Amino acid sequence: MLNRLKNPSVLKIIIPLSAVAILSRTFPPFSFFYYLLPLLFLFILFAGYEFVIKDKALRNMMILLFLFGLWSAATSLWSDYPFISLSRSGYFIFISLSAALGGYLYRQVKSDILSFLLPANIIIMGLSLFSLITNIPSESWTGGNGKGFMGFAGHQNTLASAILFTLPAVFIKVRNLKSNALTSGKQVRNISLWLLFFINLIILLLTFSRASILAFICGLIIFLILNKKWNTLIYSAAVILLVFSYIWFSPSLKVEANKFVRKDFPAFYSTRLWMWEPSCRAALSGGIFGLGYGISEPDIIVPGTGSYYDNGRYIREKGNSFLALVEETGLAGLVLFLLPLGYLLKMQRVKSIELRDTSPINHIQFSIIISVLVALIIHSQFEAWMVGVGSIQLPIFFLYIGCMIRPVATIDN
Repeated sequence: MLNRLKNPSVLKIIIPLSAVAILSRTFPPFSFFYYLLPLLFLFILFAGYEFVIKDKALRNMMILLFLFGLWSAATSLWSDYPFISLSRSGYFIFISLSAALGGYLYRQVKSDILSFLLPANIIIMGLSLFSLITNIPSESWTGGNGKGFMGFAGHQNTLASAILFTLPAVFIKVRNLKSNALTSGKQVRNISLWLLFFINLIILLLTFSRASILAFICGLIIFLILNKKWNTLIYSAAVILLVFSYIWFSPSLKVEANKFVRKDFPAFYSTRLWMWEPSCRAALSGGIFGLGYGISEPDIIVPGTGSYYDNGRYIREKGNSFLALVEETGLAGLVLFLLPLGYLLKMQRVKSIELRDTSPINHIQFSIIISVLVALIIHSQFEAWMVGVGSIQLPIFFLYIGCMIRPVATIDN
């Protein structure tokens, strides 16, 4: 059984299927598929445990991820809801280790190491296009503050983040198309990829999710810098400046732009400040050790947001991952959570830097992954998904981290 699980053909199915299961939570009517994820992740753990023993870099990453989970479990000792903190910590360990190992294994079996996200992206676009064309469900434009498209998703920001997390798989396909490909008998495939890419961009814009759009732009800038595309940066900046100037001097367009940026609030930062201010106070309460993983400061109530009560336990929408981590696990927890990213940076410096020593195709792939990680850090300043073990973003984040680890052992075909 274990040998079958280590078969590349099996992993090429299990890992993309895991991404689909994770992202199924974007759409409540189809979220039942998420319940397959524990089984799929168990397969990944069984298939990859030998590589944890053989590969020092992978083993160190697993240890670092486990340390945060262990610290989170320790917070149950002083948590007001010890079982909640302990169970969430256990699930974090399972999710983070499985996802990172999944990214690592997929890098071994596919040269296009981000293609595991492509099926999920196609499904997201298919459902979104159907909703956009048919206006089913009828409330597909009423999510969140201000108008924005969400389709079958539970919220426009959730849909936007699902696009943000999976779009790199489409981008790298488009980026690697040959300049003479349209004359080589692959016209339909190439046109389909370009069409898929532009549909992603259009639906991302239609969500009006400012955090995801900002994160996408910042990630794109990082990608261009890493690949030294200075002319593209200069031309893009010039075009953006012209567009902004045109909007600024056009009264009607300026009004519409203000509506998009402010979302019917006094200032563009009003909705986030509404959550950041109480989250700052809660983080101060968390201090060094935190209040308990999964626990919100009960004395800081924020009405009118996504906050709610669950069997007497107050759950506050926190709006910032770093502040949420400090509130729940303290400054110690924040440091432990970020250690894997620090380890990746150190590993890339000590071990013949990936971006310098790999082929042009791998150079593009790894510069995309680094750009995505930067984009996700930016996105996390507006959403608290880093503490949400049931979020769609957290396991995808660790899948990306796993893809950054260069395997020293190979899977036998």
